[in-house]
Amino acid sequence: MSPLLAKFAQRRTAYLPVGLAVSGVAATLLILGTGGRYFAAASPAGTFVYAFASGAVLIASLLWQWRLSFARRSRNAAAIQRAYRTHRWDGTIPIGLLAVHIGGPSASLLSIMSYCLLVSSLSGIFNNEILRQKRRVLRTIWLWTHVGTAALIVPLILLHVWAVFAFKGPQILLTGSSGAIIERR
Repeated sequence: MSPLLAKFAQRRTAYLPVGLAVSGVAATLLILGTGGRYFAAASPAGTFVYAFASGAVLIASLLWQWRLSFARRSRNAAAIQRAYRTHRWDGTIPIGLLAVHIGGPSASLLSIMSYCLLVSSLSGIFNNEILRQKRRVLRTIWLWTHVGTAALIVPLILLHVWAVFAFKGPQILLTGSSGAIIERR
């Protein structure tokens, strides 16, 4: 059996098949341009509430992942190991929540954000524990890819949240639709 396939059977790396399955579903939904938001499409206001709630949970799960970075700064080995163990398992959650949160297809900022999250999740799944990098340069490339795409997501999320509340949110809350506000005479 290959070393990579052996990782599927180990308890310590059981997050690998779970992460691959969740990432596969999310990638498929991204490619098809569909997601969980279609289940709440009965009304624009309902869709907005669904998008707000699922987006808030997605942001909270992404912020939770940054705990490992703070644990490493503490230099406390026990805290680092504890944060690393939860980081590996909890890393499968944001990509699943993305599949729940996304709406229709687009080639926009949302797609860039989604693909960055997918790259960060997949690179996180194939960490040094799964693919043993013998060369330091490969480990550095992996780390820059994983942390770099995760860091790129943060300002894109801020821009996305600002755009939603600046342009779509008030319209939906005031009119109950995503169309223009119509004055009644």
